[in-house]
Amino acid sequence: MNEKERTCVLGEFDSLGEASVIKGLLEANGIDCFISDKGANGLWPIGTSGIISVRLHVMEKDLEKAQAVIAGAGSVQD
Repeated sequence: MNEKERTCVLGEFDSLGEASVIKGLLEANGIDCFISDKGANGLWPIGTSGIISVRLHVMEKDLEKAQAVIAGAGSVQD
């Protein structure tokens, strides 16, 4: 990674599962991303996941593309 490249938070999620699904979608579309705070959610009992948010990060240069991919996935119909 270039020193001048920066990451930004694409979104915050209540569960690691939800963030992982979006991460997989982005990676399938060639967008590098990573999840933070996922370890802390594993420390709490079930039902408290909303206390600690899980963040999904992308490179700033990929933010608009990532948002478009997510928006496109939301409009998919069977």
